[in-house]
Amino acid sequence: MVASRPAVAAAAVTALAAGLLVPAADSAAKESASPTPNPSAAATATATATKASLSPTATRAIPPKSATPDIAPVIDTVAPALSLVLRTGASDGAVTTDSGKGRTKATLNSDVTFEVDSATLTPRATEILDGIVSDWGGTPPDSVTVIGHTDSVADHAHNQTLSEQRAQAVADYLTSRSPSVKVEASGKGETQPAASETNDDGSVSEEGRAANRRVELTWNQ
Repeated sequence: MVASRPAVAAAAVTALAAGLLVPAADSAAKESASPTPNPSAAATATATATKASLSPTATRAIPPKSATPDIAPVIDTVAPALSLVLRTGASDGAVTTDSGKGRTKATLNSDVTFEVDSATLTPRATEILDGIVSDWGGTPPDSVTVIGHTDSVADHAHNQTLSEQRAQAVADYLTSRSPSVKVEASGKGETQPAASETNDDGSVSEEGRAANRRVELTWNQ
């Protein structure tokens, strides 16, 4: 059986009085009173909470990884030009030859190439000088410099004279073998030693003295 409209209205009034129903206007007022969510504020709160949860290390900016691999710098090292000198020597130590860059120096050991305390050439000396001239072949140098040296055993004046005489003896022989070559001779006596004549303990170095008794021939070719 369907209730009549007056009965329904009466029931509604009864329920309203008992507080069972909320008027539509009151419900709407409550809904309008509740705060409307703010999307921007919500996002800020979320970011703040996230930032607070991260450690200080995690919050530091990390630069992007390079797309290209690291390449070590290439250092172009150029080896310095070497002044190569070829040294050859006779088995008896009579002569030592240094050659390089078109320049040659032949050092005659006076103990082998000269008589003792003399400017007389030994047969070994002439043999060496003949070999030098032979090596020049058909194209001898324009000039040769000959310099005599001695040790410091005798007095300075004696050594100076002896060095000059020995240099001149070599020059004369070269000129006789190769007249077209201009030979200049001079002596330095004991003033330009090639080695020390004293050992570390203060004793005399005979090896050093022998090295200083020499005649040097130099030419360009």
